[in-house]
Amino acid sequence: MVLPSCPTPGYHGYFTNVTRYTIKPTTATPRGIVVAGTSDASLLAVVDLKVDQVEECLVKQKVVVRVNRKWFGVYIPPDWYVSSCSREQLIPSVVDYRLCEAKGLVIPTACRTVSNPTLACPCVCNMRSIIQDDFWIVTTPNLKLFKAELIRLVSNVNNVWVDKRLQPCLL
Repeated sequence: MVLPSCPTPGYHGYFTNVTRYTIKPTTATPRGIVVAGTSDASLLAVVDLKVDQVEECLVKQKVVVRVNRKWFGVYIPPDWYVSSCSREQLIPSVVDYRLCEAKGLVIPTACRTVSNPTLACPCVCNMRSIIQDDFWIVTTPNLKLFKAELIRLVSNVNNVWVDKRLQPCLL
């Protein structure tokens, strides 16, 4: 099997890295998106479908002409987990706890700098999907917020939820 090469960085959002994975591409989707961390054919097909949906919407909204599938990759890390507090699939990350508290999750003081849940700190602030190194979309296998991160990457809009042009593309 010939392994795909790393994506060619082309989108420049200069996003803060809150994950620090060493990512090595292992496969690609049928439409050519570089992927690491999974070779599940049905998951790869869903990635292509979601990218197609985002592209169609962003073109309709006149945000982009197309989504360049060579300019980003997708990584499903092996250490994702289901939170006992939020019941969401999450990725261990180093993120400001206030972001989670703004969404209603209470992070105990002693747990505010913890990146992986423990018995003492089951509720920590982690992400469901995030951009690493300006071209990897690190996401959980349910791809719940994959579209949001893809839109964030290609539009260079940090808070895609408040931009009226982008809101329809999140669905």
